Amino acid sequence: MRKKLEFFLYKIFKGTTNKCGNQIVKHIKSKNKKTKFLSTLNTNSLLLINNDEKFEDALIASNWIIPDGIGAVLACKCLGLKIQQRISGTEIFNELNFKLGKKKNYKYFFFGSTKKNLALITNKMKLDYPNIKIVGYLSPPFKNTFSKTETNKIINFINKKKPDVLWVGLTQPKQEKWAHENLDRLNVKFVGTIGAVFDFFSGQVKRAPKVTQDLGLEWFYRILQDPARLWKRYFFSNLNFICNVLPYIMYIRIKNLFHFK
Repeated sequence: MRKKLEFFLYKIFKGTTNKCGNQIVKHIKSKNKKTKFLSTLNTNSLLLINNDEKFEDALIASNWIIPDGIGAVLACKCLGLKIQQRISGTEIFNELNFKLGKKKNYKYFFFGSTKKNLALITNKMKLDYPNIKIVGYLSPPFKNTFSKTETNKIINFINKKKPDVLWVGLTQPKQEKWAHENLDRLNVKFVGTIGAVFDFFSGQVKRAPKVTQDLGLEWFYRILQDPARLWKRYFFSNLNFICNVLPYIMYIRIKNLFHFK
């Protein structure tokens, strides 16, 4: 791995959901035309960055990396970093909806998932946040990578709608890599790669109860919902966290504490 694990843990946003939301909204409201984007870090991310350089590059380039998982929070604490709370993709999505929904100036575009899911999201947004205008959505072909022609059509379609915010739900790491690769071509102020939030918000997938989230067991709840698809992902990511990530972090912590070379 070209960037050490601790680099990403130091880069994680360690404040509250409110503070993170304020920073993003400040950028969206500013005259700065630069497109900034947000990624999430969890135990699966910590496994993927070992073997996926493009995903690693995307995280390095992210303007905000939120600790979307108890593993990311625990890793920061074990390294001795002060982190205030876990910030899930759902929480930052709701935070921006609340803050931007106070005025009628802002426009959203949703990219990813199925047409049915996107229609449900659009209808729910109109009910819950009527001040936010949904200027469009797009369900892309279901494949690991898009061709150059497909990518050009996607970007042209999004840019014609002139959204302020682009929400991307292509699952990790595909969504982060796509956002990073096309960031300079997107005429939006903010890109949020939030994956499963599309399913949660539309009601297609039920999110774990609050007590389960607080106990750091939301991953287990998700396995119970879709064991055939998710058991392998969480088994290997959790195994990597226990056997590789935690020992390495403790080594770094002890090394720094006693000033070992």
